[in-house]
Amino acid sequence: MVRVATLRKRQRANLEPVSPDGLTVSQQLATIRERARVMLQDQAECWQHRLRPALADAGVIFLETDQYTDKIRRHLSAYSWRRSFRC
Repeated sequence: MVRVATLRKRQRANLEPVSPDGLTVSQQLATIRERARVMLQDQAECWQHRLRPALADAGVIFLETDQYTDKIRRHLSAYSWRRSFRC
């Protein structure tokens, strides 16, 4: 994150020095962005096709927000409210 922040600052300042690997700031950011996109896609696929089914087999079920009952919504709202006032 620090590396990306530094690159973004350089890009906003129109500083486009070439790194030792021959990439400009914009090229480095594009490379990072693509790699992060692939990693997020891999993570989502792992969650959907491996972890979530394995957890379901173990009895751990995750509800989608459209599956929440009013009781669940009230509980989550009260829980969030209480947590927001803790120091």
